[in-house]
Amino acid sequence: MNKMRKILSIISEENTVNTDALSKKLDMGTSTLKAVIDFMVHQGYLEEIDCGRDCNACPVKCNVLSSEVKMYKLTEKGMKYTELNQGG
Repeated sequence: MNKMRKILSIISEENTVNTDALSKKLDMGTSTLKAVIDFMVHQGYLEEIDCGRDCNACPVKCNVLSSEVKMYKLTEKGMKYTELNQGG
């Protein structure tokens, strides 16, 4: 499984991104991981979820009020990418 598909799969399952933990899981530097995620947002594979400071407005309802944790959801393009590249 390539790194981009793996990142998309993990974000799809978890909705939140702890870049330190994810970078260790993927054996990838944190700054590299952040750059890949930024690329995927820019290319339309991911969309950052902006919950503001109100958990009731958040579609995930995780009750995490922290600027340290980023939340993303796969766009339709991201879902299609993971489906088309299942073989890795």
